[in-house]
Amino acid sequence: MSSSFLRSVWRGVGRAVFWTYRRGSWQYDILVVLILAFIFFTPRSWLGDRPASPTQNANPGSNLASSPAAPEAVLYRVDAELLESRGQVSVAAILQEILERQLSRPLKLRSFAPVKNAQGVVVGYDVLVESTQD
Repeated sequence: MSSSFLRSVWRGVGRAVFWTYRRGSWQYDILVVLILAFIFFTPRSWLGDRPASPTQNANPGSNLASSPAAPEAVLYRVDAELLESRGQVSVAAILQEILERQLSRPLKLRSFAPVKNAQGVVVGYDVLVESTQD
């Protein structure tokens, strides 16, 4: 290869890296298209990017465990995604409504605590409830 060809290739690479092309030129447009292609078509796995996932299933009935401190109470885990589209109502009211609807019975909410993943994102709530007698 000729040295002038290599020199022009390196000059083009340098201009692309330092973004010296004028806006509206075909080189500028090519760089913008390459950047957009990278953003939209790069697989998440290449960058180690993973969405926050709950630690357990969103179905509270499959996440129950008896509480040794209070045998009449049951602990449920509710996925945080179930609360996202509920508006400005209190978290306790939303959790109670979700559990009552899923379990088809009235419940009394004793306490709840957020469950966070390693990045500190709330992925669910541990809810301690007791059955109410009608």
